[in-house]
Amino acid sequence: MEIELSKLIFQVRKDLSDLPEEYTGDSLVYQSLRQSFSLIKQLSTIEEHDVEFVEHCIVTLATYYTYLNYTSLAETMHGSIPATAEIKLQRLFDRAYAFITKITDVEIDRDFEPDMDKFRIIPVSLGMSRIRRP
Repeated sequence: MEIELSKLIFQVRKDLSDLPEEYTGDSLVYQSLRQSFSLIKQLSTIEEHDVEFVEHCIVTLATYYTYLNYTSLAETMHGSIPATAEIKLQRLFDRAYAFITKITDVEIDRDFEPDMDKFRIIPVSLGMSRIRRP
């Protein structure tokens, strides 16, 4: 599957068109796209999905990451974040999480990490058990 991340920069910038350009430069957006693509490749078999859908998942997650970076930069530079930033950040997170859960091969937690509780191995015996239950 061939995905050219540089062609997706415009889509992320379009989703964040209300932000000042100095906080959402192409290099920052590209970095978010790379981070998103890397995470999605780790969590899923992207070849099993439509290219357009995978690209949309990457853009959605990259939009969240870019906005997260913006709020961090704004807080560092100005001492606070815009009043509506938390609401928008939560909305972008929810949207990204919804798409990522549709494309992943494993269950993920709210940090976009595999839910390790789902991977706990339960020992199974194929024969008769010698353990007595109380």
